[in-house]
Amino acid sequence: MKIKPKNNLFCWLVSKRFPEAKNSDVFITWGDTCYSDVPLTRDLIVHESLHTEQQINKLYGLWWWLKYMISAKFRFEQELECYKAQYKWAVKHYKMDRNQKSKALTKVALALSGTLYQNVVSFEEARKLLKNGN
Repeated sequence: MKIKPKNNLFCWLVSKRFPEAKNSDVFITWGDTCYSDVPLTRDLIVHESLHTEQQINKLYGLWWWLKYMISAKFRFEQELECYKAQYKWAVKHYKMDRNQKSKALTKVALALSGTLYQNVVSFEEARKLLKNGN
């Protein structure tokens, strides 16, 4: 996966649909490239790399993004898969006690249930889905 700055037309178009995408802590992946203005942590690389797998290539990625922008259900399914992988990787590779695992789970559940994805799921449901892996 390549990582490049978010200063391009594609990222601008995405930010028109998802205004929070302008934030530096929001990453946009298209094809084999992740657009970011800040360095990615290893768990975020896992998350964004899975988006590159979901999109296959830039051409299919255009269809993926169109569907992602239109369908809340599709967007949720794609993000749930990535957040599960991100959380699972973090728990396995970062040395965390029980409290740190709980905080990490809360962090990804808040992201998944938040305004960036237009509140497609409640925090409680996101936490349950992420924790149980279902």
